[in-house]
Amino acid sequence: MVIEMEKETIEAIMKQPNITDAELAKVLGISRSGAAKRRKNLVAKNALQFFAAPDLGRLSHDLMSGLFGFSAAIAYKTVEKLAKKLLKDRNFLVLWIRRTGANNWGIEFLYCAATAGKEDFDRTTENWRGVLAKEVGPELSRIDVGSRTFVFRMLGRDINSSF
Repeated sequence: MVIEMEKETIEAIMKQPNITDAELAKVLGISRSGAAKRRKNLVAKNALQFFAAPDLGRLSHDLMSGLFGFSAAIAYKTVEKLAKKLLKDRNFLVLWIRRTGANNWGIEFLYCAATAGKEDFDRTTENWRGVLAKEVGPELSRIDVGSRTFVFRMLGRDINSSF
């Protein structure tokens, strides 16, 4: 069972995931060894877990989301076939198909771009736009591409504001 003072410790760590024991002690108004002991006890109780998440910004990579939009006149099987082609590109990390309203299909993806970032994303999606347009035919080739760059923040901070 987590007691009140442990809740304060958890809240402080959630607000600042990289907080040191000295900083935690200052926030809580206790000694450094007391802060270290609280953190250790929370980990022992499985009330707190730490894991490593790469900061893609420091690795000179951007993670962008994109959407290829298609007319609903295209059969689902065709959209699925196009999605499988996209999966072969190593830069597309996650890919799914969804209905984007009554008249459209969307293939949504996350794209990991190296240092060039947006330019790399634009070049790759433009190449894929041509490939997909040939696949579905000229009458259905109005393929829209949208994008958004994700701002990576340390886990525990206000991550919902990034999405």
